[in-house]
Amino acid sequence: MRFSSIKNASEITAASSGDITTIIQQQAIASEQILTTLKQIASGVQLFSGATENISVASQNLQGIAEELAK
Repeated sequence: MRFSSIKNASEITAASSGDITTIIQQQAIASEQILTTLKQIASGVQLFSGATENISVASQNLQGIAEELAK
């Protein structure tokens, strides 16, 4: 009786360990996907920042041209 109880408990523990391993693997994959997404967002922010800087320079140039034409 005791041996059977110990055996059942061991089987439940083994099954739980397998479930935990699967969950950990899924979490690792999800973490990798989050990291990839964050890198893509950072790249997008850098591109947006560069475009904003280019627009600012173009705007200043346009303002200078407008001032010259107004003279």
